[in-house]
Amino acid sequence: AELQKGWHINLGTFPNKDAARKLLAQLQALGHRAQIESNNVNKAAIHSVTVPGFQNQEAAEVAAKQLMEKTSLNGLWVGQDA
Repeated sequence: AELQKGWHINLGTFPNKDAARKLLAQLQALGHRAQIESNNVNKAAIHSVTVPGFQNQEAAEVAAKQLMEKTSLNGLWVGQDA
């Protein structure tokens, strides 16, 4: 059986790590287990703030909707873990 991949909410991607840290702190203050994932894209570092740990797309989308209602964030999207 194939190991099922988890899902996460992507809250924002920033070229500036300080901006990512600021959003991370905001989310942690609300009690979310957010994290920063840093990657290199076209030789530039990008920092994505994500909330991991959802079992399926539906659960992640429900949580994303609730997050948008509780914060000034919008345009959140969910993705499957790599």
